[in-house]
Amino acid sequence: MMTATELLRHMQDADFEVTVTGDALQVLPARWIDDELAALIRTHKTELIILLKSEPEPTNNAGFSARTILRNLQNDS
Repeated sequence: MMTATELLRHMQDADFEVTVTGDALQVLPARWIDDELAALIRTHKTELIILLKSEPEPTNNAGFSARTILRNLQNDS
């Protein structure tokens, strides 16, 4: 049986975008998800959310997080 960590790595290696907002898990593009993968995602959903929330936020070369930059741009509008 695949662990949540292995599943997340597998999806990321297959170019899925796996994100979490609050308690909502999003895997894109959804059209790539077959029945087997959907079952694995359902089985490991809680663990996947915990893993994604514990990952450090990606940063650009200047050390600013992409989320912070986007937030600042939205606040400037």
